[in-house]
Amino acid sequence: MNFDGEQRAGLKNCLIRNIKRNISMKLLLGPIMGAVTRTKAKVWIFYNRGQGQQVLPQCVVFKDENCIEKISQSPFNTISSSVHEIEGIHGIAGLAEISLATDTEKSYYRIVFNASDQSENNQTYTIRRSPEVGADIDSLSFALISCHRPSFKPGKDKKRVARMWRYLEEKMREHDCRFLIQAGDQVYADKKPVNAWEKSLQAVTHEERLNHYRQTYLRSWDFLEVQQVMRTFPQYMIWDDHEIANGWGSDEKHWCDAASRKVFEAARQAYIEFQHSHNPDSLRDNRLYFAFNYGPIAFLFLDLRGHRDINRFDRKAEGGGYPLAGRQQWDDVRTWLNREDVRESKMLCVVASVPVLHLSGSFGSLRKLKNDIADQWSMEHNKKERRILLDLLYGWSGERKCPVLILGGDVHVGTLADVMEVETKTRIHQITSSPITNKTAWYVDIPLALLGEKFDFHLEENEKRRVKGRITKRVRRRNFAIVDVKFADVKPSVTVHLYRKGWGRLKVESVEYHF
Repeated sequence: MNFDGEQRAGLKNCLIRNIKRNISMKLLLGPIMGAVTRTKAKVWIFYNRGQGQQVLPQCVVFKDENCIEKISQSPFNTISSSVHEIEGIHGIAGLAEISLATDTEKSYYRIVFNASDQSENNQTYTIRRSPEVGADIDSLSFALISCHRPSFKPGKDKKRVARMWRYLEEKMREHDCRFLIQAGDQVYADKKPVNAWEKSLQAVTHEERLNHYRQTYLRSWDFLEVQQVMRTFPQYMIWDDHEIANGWGSDEKHWCDAASRKVFEAARQAYIEFQHSHNPDSLRDNRLYFAFNYGPIAFLFLDLRGHRDINRFDRKAEGGGYPLAGRQQWDDVRTWLNREDVRESKMLCVVASVPVLHLSGSFGSLRKLKNDIADQWSMEHNKKERRILLDLLYGWSGERKCPVLILGGDVHVGTLADVMEVETKTRIHQITSSPITNKTAWYVDIPLALLGEKFDFHLEENEKRRVKGRITKRVRRRNFAIVDVKFADVKPSVTVHLYRKGWGRLKVESVEYHF
């Protein structure tokens, strides 16, 4: 296989930089701390496996920070379908599912590549257990980001990425955050320097296409500050369009073209290798939407890309033909919402990579001009599924008198929004954080704000159930959100901190919600 200079540099530079950092002679990316429960955790690595090497690296768990009292040892089982090989470097993804200490809140682990020489990686990493499902807690803080895209320009780019992710780590530690939600566009596979989408359209084999997408992850995540956050805090990730191509599924050509479908399969496999593999288990086999509980709070992550196909839109059909999320996903979400642990939760957070409330439906006439507009829930082909989602969320919240948050990204502007069912006065709050490092869309957002700050639509076609929404705050600089939930009273209260890049320092706007 022939690789250009940009691709060849990516894999080798990961290894060289880690050697210089004294992290490992074999570790290329990671570790990434994935899903954590009361007793288990997932740890992910991408490492250089020597040719012919059969022994798997091990994740060794200890009870103490000095790594004396060993608890367990688990192999990093291979999750890559093949080896990503460039000039003698054999990159492969591995996942270890480890057991945690049961009598203390913290466990510690090391990565061992060679059983006879445990000095290969002397870094010690810390994991904190999550509370039991449904257990009462005093508080929870977590962070929300989306849209990470380094521009790969020397100097300036490195400082920008380092600054925002360093700020993120600093504030996550300050708020004692328990995890980070990455709500989509963790990489930009359709942009330079790899431009995996365009190159994959010309590729002959699935392996070539897959390696182009793998290379995107290696280049985009190979920053010390990015790696530091991913190894320190549990990561929960869901993809959006740029893990595949801009506006994937909102262009009629995407699913109609055989070459595009092949590229989608490669992008999906790379996403599973680098992101989804360390998420909690999916709600259904071979699907990418998932959920988990943190004490009394239930989290649901919708997959708004894997099933999106605008060609399925049928105005007269049930769900409009389900062109956005697919019928099966909605059936599985209904089943999940009726599970006993979810029904007894005190709060529900739904991650939708594309915010439910952002762009007015009046922009629908411009759909053919830009896939980003076609992506919006307010467009005609997505309205029925917007009704389905909000109907489910209002039903869950109204029956239990418990709050619901919608968490999103994608739109390159941070926003806070409210959407209320007029008759019942049931209110849902939406938090959107975007972008963490990509360019902002302030020049687009200013006219959008002037033309569409408020929303008024119906949950049923007979127009009996009216919904009013409004965007209450907009942040047009690079940003991330910290969400603080407190259970001091019977009902939780939420404080949202939208941190944004300022001139030489970080600025914040905070809003409190009481339910």
